[in-house]
Parts: sequence; structure tokens; C-alpha cells
Amino acid sequence: MATTIAGSSVPEPTEYSEDFQWRGGSVLMADGTVKFQSVATGGKRTPALTWVGITNAQKNTIRDAIDSFQDGTASFTSPAGDTYTVTRVEGGGGFSANAWNSLGSVVWDVSVQLREY
Repeated sequence: MATTIAGSSVPEPTEYSEDFQWRGGSVLMADGTVKFQSVATGGKRTPALTWVGITNAQKNTIRDAIDSFQDGTASFTSPAGDTYTVTRVEGGGGFSANAWNSLGSVVWDVSVQLREY
């Protein structure tokens, strides 16, 4: 299955993981118990994708896909074939790119983290 972000096909990631988060609040009580208040039933996925040694053009394709939904949501199809709606992570981050030299050419390691809406 092709990985897509905001309708754009992106290179298949080198690594992919999903964490689950339950949204709400928690408080540690005086007796040591933790009380939770959830705002929704079920957890939400936080997919993380990593690409190693990709070209500048591939990096830009990924960055442009993330840029396309700065203030909203987008469809995401994971490498596992699951499709769901995502937002950028809290704080506006979620995209990181580091360049390195490989046999005289610059290549990129890119990491992206998203958040299920």
C-alpha cells in the first residue's frame, strides 16, 4: 500500500511506528491512586515515520505535504494500509530533517510525527 499524506504520495518510510494516546486529564490523588477523565472513548494514534538517506526532492515532497494542512486536518494512509484523518502535532512541530554526505552527494534523514484527529 502506498503511503500518503494529505493526498500526496510520499516515499515508503524506512521505519514506521504508532503510539496510542488517550485524551483527557489525570491527577494523582493523596492516597496514591490516579484518576482519569477521558474526553473520548478509545485511544488516538500518533504515527511516526522515518526516512533514511533520501534525496532533496523526496524531502521536499514530504515537507510540502505537511505544509499543506498547517491549520487543519489531512487524510493519512499508513504503510500498513490504514487510512485516517490526522493533524500536525501540538506546538507546530512534527517535521525534522538532517543532511549528511553520502559518497559526495547530500542525502537526508527525515522524521515526521502526526496526530490522529
